[in-house]
Amino acid sequence: MKRTVIAVALFIASAFTPALSQTTPDCRSLILDPATVKKGIEVCTGVIESGRFSGADLADVLVIRGHGYNETGDFDKAIADFDKALTLNPKSAFAFINRGKSYLQKVEIDRALADFEESLRLDPNLPDTYLHRGAALETKGELVRALADYDRVIQLDPAYAKAWQQRARYHARKKDYDRAIADYTEVIRLSGSHAEAYYERGVAHSERKNFNPALEDLSKAIELAPAEPAYWNSRCWLRAINNRELEEALKDCDRALELKPDYVPALDSRALLKVLLGRFDQAIADYDAVLKIEPKIPASLFGRGIARLRKGDTAGGNADIEAAKAIDPGIAEEFVGYGVKP
Repeated sequence: MKRTVIAVALFIASAFTPALSQTTPDCRSLILDPATVKKGIEVCTGVIESGRFSGADLADVLVIRGHGYNETGDFDKAIADFDKALTLNPKSAFAFINRGKSYLQKVEIDRALADFEESLRLDPNLPDTYLHRGAALETKGELVRALADYDRVIQLDPAYAKAWQQRARYHARKKDYDRAIADYTEVIRLSGSHAEAYYERGVAHSERKNFNPALEDLSKAIELAPAEPAYWNSRCWLRAINNRELEEALKDCDRALELKPDYVPALDSRALLKVLLGRFDQAIADYDAVLKIEPKIPASLFGRGIARLRKGDTAGGNADIEAAKAIDPGIAEEFVGYGVKP
C-alpha cells in the first residue's frame, strides 16, 4: 500500500501590468500572499467597483481577483472574472492561463487545454503556460507531450524551481526514480530550505531502496515542517518496511496521529509496526480503526489477517487474507517484501 502521494501541483503566473501599483493597499500583493488572499479579494472588489479603472487595466484587476478565487477554491467565480477580463481585453494571455487553471482544477481538461493553447498563441514564451499545459496533458495521458512541456519550462527559465519539481513528480509517477531524485536535487539547490522537495526526494529514495538517503531527507523535511503529519508517517513507514529502528518508527507514527487523529496512512503504518513488534492485539485495534474508515484497503485487511492468524484466529485471519487478495491479487507478495508471511 502506498503511504505517500506526490500530486500534480500548480503555480500561477504573477506578472501583470503596472496599473495595480495605483491601488492602496495593492490588491495584487495581498492576493499573491497566501496569508492575505481573502483580504486581497475584498480590496480588489473595492477597486473593481470604484470605477477608477476600465479597459485593459480593469481586466488586469479582474484577473488578479480571479487568481484569488482560484487560490480559495472558488473556481466558478474565478472563471466569471476571467470571462469578464477577456471581454475587456481579448488578448490577455494571463486571463487565458488563469482561466485554464480554473478549468484544470475542475477537471475540465479540454477547456483547460484550449485556454493554454490560446495563451501560448498570444505569448509563446510564458513558462507557466507550458507548466500548466503539461499538467493537463499528463492528466489526459499524453505523457510524451507533457514531458516536452516541462522540459520547455526549464529551457525558458532554468532557475524556476517549481518547474523542476513538477518534472521530478512526473518522473516519480513514471517510476523513474533516478531522474526524479536528480530533479528534486535541483529544486533543493535552487530553493534551499524546501521541505516538500526534501520529503518527495526522500520518498523517491525509499522507492529505490536507499534507506539512509531516504531517512536523511525525511528527517530534514520534518525539521523544516514539523507540523506536517505526512512527513512523520513517511519516516515511520520507511523504518517499518525496512524493519529498522522500529521503536523510533513507532514514535514517528504516534506523532503523526497526534497531529492528525484518525489519519489512515499513519494508522495503517502503525498497525504493520505492531505486527512486526509482535503486539498483535494492538495491531488488530489499529487495523480495525483503518477499516472502519476505509473498509476495502487490501493492505489493512491482509495485515489484520496476519495478526489474527498470529493470535490463533484461523477463520478470521484467513477470511481477511482472502478478502484482501480479492481486491489486490499481489498483496501477499507485497507483504513478503516487508518480511511478513501468513
